[in-house]
Formats: sequence, structure tokens, C-alpha cells
Amino acid sequence: MKSCLRQQWLTPLWIIIILVMNFSRVIGEGFLSGPINLQSTDKKNRGSFQSNFTVGQEISYDDNIFLDEIDKEADEIFKSLFGAKLGYYLTRGKISLDYLGTSKKYNTWSDLNILEHDALLGTAFKSRRVTIKIDDHWRKMADPMEVLIEKPLERTHNNLTLSGSLKFERTSWELNHSKQTVDFDDENYQFINNNEQRTELTFFHNFKPRLRILFECSQGTLDYEEETFLDSSFFSLRGGLKGELTPRIHLLIKLGYHQRATKKDPTTGEKEIIKIPEIIGSCQYEITPLIILSGNLIQSTQYATRSDFQSTKKLTLKIKKQQTPNLVLSSELTGENTRPLNESSVSRLNWQTVVAYKLNRKIKIDLGYRFRQNKSRESTRDYENSIWQAGATIKF
Repeated sequence: MKSCLRQQWLTPLWIIIILVMNFSRVIGEGFLSGPINLQSTDKKNRGSFQSNFTVGQEISYDDNIFLDEIDKEADEIFKSLFGAKLGYYLTRGKISLDYLGTSKKYNTWSDLNILEHDALLGTAFKSRRVTIKIDDHWRKMADPMEVLIEKPLERTHNNLTLSGSLKFERTSWELNHSKQTVDFDDENYQFINNNEQRTELTFFHNFKPRLRILFECSQGTLDYEEETFLDSSFFSLRGGLKGELTPRIHLLIKLGYHQRATKKDPTTGEKEIIKIPEIIGSCQYEITPLIILSGNLIQSTQYATRSDFQSTKKLTLKIKKQQTPNLVLSSELTGENTRPLNESSVSRLNWQTVVAYKLNRKIKIDLGYRFRQNKSRESTRDYENSIWQAGATIKF
């Protein structure tokens, strides 16, 4: 019922967007006039249609497909990929559709075979001062949800995002609103179908040419279709810096306050209030033009999984050979610690390394390895998982 209602207003919305974008081509000089700087909207592409397609094949070996520490089940997974990118570019914007279909077939556990879909419908309108974007991201997948579910279950994610910005000489405003729904196909797990909404307002002030201070506030809600005692709402205030300290160092720091309210007793409406400080930071250092090192830190509350506290640390190293054929090595290490409500803490480790070799603009070969580890005081929730994969893609 909810999805039907959303589609009823979403279709007219896209029609209005297309009409506005076409009408904007004949708007005279005014508040929305000015130079355009959208990607792929140079003069030769304005008012044009572009498309490209991708096909690929991938094979992987997963030593623990159900994320179980005791009864490990390994299997080989064969993936056939088909992707398409379609775009129509106008003078002041664009509308595009990106799609990736993945046929996933298990060698032993054939009952887990699935055709996964990933589609992104987006539009953008930009002038000298105003930018408006709308993205609708729809995914059909069956990967295991760590800890919560111990087997691959089919589920649908839909994320609708509306964003806008208003820029002046030294200041700017950004407003983002997103709505995400998660629906499980299995009747036994539909009780955790949920609807998550988030609104965020950010103010930027350029006190240096490439360095800005920011202040932002955000609020959101998480509503479950059946288990209403899991419903929660949150509010955050943050301030920080964003920009370039030097031409080689890019920095983002946010410090703030986070408050979340959850239903402690659904019958009486009593709520439990959690208040914690927030730290969000990232830094990228260009060691050489070919080697980039970046790090991320998040210490906050992850209200979508009802954890009191979450700490995530990520370190990424990327090495790229610029000439064709080029070679890209990317290695990422992520550590996460969460403390769910009334439960023991959970630690997760994720290490992923990918080597991609691009022969030319159309052909790419990649090799990858991923290791995941989950540790908690409850041994039943512990697991280790390794995945090796190799694949090739062709664009045309």
C-alpha cells in the first residue's frame, strides 16, 4: 500500500521535472541564469542523448556463505553482469538512468540463485547559484545481513533523495532529504520491514579560498511496520571544517551532539533518551600523484540498528598507474565497534583489496580478496569469512 502511494506521486513528479528542465532552456536572464558546470554537459553534449553498456563475468569463492562460525558452508559463485547508462543532457541539467543486473548462481546451493537489480534514476538542474538534484535508487539483493540474519534473504531497498543548494560569494546552504524503505520477501522476516527518513541542513562559510567552516543540523525517524517498539527518532547538531589544508591534504572534521529517542514501552509511550557526543572526520593525503592515502573516523550512534554507540575507523590506500594500459591497486581496512541496546559489544573487521587492470577504455580485468570478522561476547554471533574473486568487464 505504501509503495503504491509513493509511485502515485512519484511519476507525476518526474514528469514535472522533465518539463521544468526543458522550459529552463528558454528562460531569460535572471536569478537562475549563469554558467553551467554539470559533469558531461559541455557544449557538444548539451541537448544530446548518451549511452554506454557493460557486460562482464565474475567467479568467486566464499568460504562461509551463511556467516556461521561452527557450520561453515563454502561455495563457488558465478556472476553474469549487464549494465547500462543512459543520459539526456540539457543546457541547465540532465536526467540519467544507471542500471546493473547481476545473475548470481551458486555451484552447490542452487536454491540461493537470484537475479539482483541495481537501478538509479536521477536528475540535476544547476545554475550559477542554485542546484537541485533528485535521485531514486532501487536495489533488489540477497546478501546476508551481518548478525541480524544468518542466511541470504531476498530484500528490496528503495532510497529516494532530494537535495538542493544555494550558493553566494562566500557562503552557501545545502538541504538534503532522504527516505529509505527496506522490504523482505520472506514472510518470517517481514516484521523488520522499515521506513527511514532523514533531513539535513548545512551552512558553509568560506574563510579561505579552499577551506570552509560548516554548521549543520539533522533529524530523522525510523519506523517499523510491525515491531513498533523498535521505532526511534534522532536529532543532531554539528560544526566543523571542510576543504584543503594544502594542495595535497583534504580534510573534513565534524564535532557535535547527538540525541536519540526510542520507545521503551509501546503501551505507555514512554521513551528512552540517549545523548552522546559525535566525532566525524576524514583526511586524504596525496603522497604522490599516483599514491593516495585516506582515513575516516566516525564515533556516533547508529540508530538504524539501535546501537547505543558506534565507532568506525577506515584506512584506504590507492595506487594508480595513469598511462594506458593502467593498473589500480586499492586496499581498504575497516574496524567497527558497536554496543547495541542491553547487549554486549560487537567488533567487526573488514579488509578488502582489489587489483584492477584496464587494457584500454573498454576492457578491464580485476582480482579481489575480502576478509570479514565478527567478534562479540556471545560466541554464537562470531564468524570469519573470506571471499576471493576474479572478473572481467567490457564496455561498448
